[in-house]
Amino acid sequence: MELKNQTFLQILALLLLLLQTAAPNKLTENLQKELQKSNEIKFQLKQFFYKVDRESRFDSCVLMGREDNIKDTLVAEVLQKDMGKTLLSYSFPHSFCNSCIKLNKNFLVFIFWRYGDEEKYGKYLSMVLEYKRQNRIILLAPESLSNLYAGIVARHMFAACPKFKMINVVILLGNYYETKLFYAFEMFPHVEMVKKSFSHDAETVQIFPNKFLNLHGHKIRTFPDQMIPRSVVYRDQKGLPRIKGYLVSFLETFAKSINGSLWWPMYIKDDKPVFYQNIFDMAKTDSFDIPAALVPALYANSSKIMSHSYERTTEEFQGSTGK
Repeated sequence: MELKNQTFLQILALLLLLLQTAAPNKLTENLQKELQKSNEIKFQLKQFFYKVDRESRFDSCVLMGREDNIKDTLVAEVLQKDMGKTLLSYSFPHSFCNSCIKLNKNFLVFIFWRYGDEEKYGKYLSMVLEYKRQNRIILLAPESLSNLYAGIVARHMFAACPKFKMINVVILLGNYYETKLFYAFEMFPHVEMVKKSFSHDAETVQIFPNKFLNLHGHKIRTFPDQMIPRSVVYRDQKGLPRIKGYLVSFLETFAKSINGSLWWPMYIKDDKPVFYQNIFDMAKTDSFDIPAALVPALYANSSKIMSHSYERTTEEFQGSTGK
């Protein structure tokens, strides 16, 4: 991809040199405009990718899909040549390297998006990024997608993101190089598409803000294992279940720190311990977000499938979560 792009620019430069003396001024001006336009596109791309890199460094980038035009090939040049990033290029989905994704930690996903592919990409990335939910995904819409229609399509795409557990997704319009507009979405208190500009407030705009720093009162589902003193269930004066215990207090503190609240189902039975295997089975069926339970030391080495980190500014909470 880089070789193809470099060849294109070299040919333009050579023709410009030859035509400065032999060709009409109009043709020379057109070639100069093409070079100037390519440089401007590269500048806009570099601004965007450098901002993404400053927010959270990435070492490599997965390129998926097919370029819509010669301008799209500049994406690879900026990432590889100007920023020194490692590129993994795939024509979805036949040559996709699952092991490459699993071995890489800090990588970006860049998709040359075609309308109608969102379900296909969403399902596949949801599976591949199972343990890398925080990885950032950038979709570049084709130029043929008008601004008005792009907004409708983007809204549809973002509505599906929570289902596919895709947390960090933005969509660049095909004419981003001119408008500097892109779409993102908020998850809390409900999924909502937002349009952002990277023109005047490039330093202050957040491309991938941490959506979990403020849940806006969103309820975090939990389930107690009723292993005293970790968690215990009792009934209040109205006969409704209440839970206490040091793990419950920890989860309440965690929920409060991100402006959330703790929720548990009303069908919990009193004084009925729930063993780890049952908790694990419930996690597979997405029955909770974080259980009020501990991982037995016997299974501690399997933390990849039972535990995710919640990163905070100066501290880190870690708890078992459902997928």
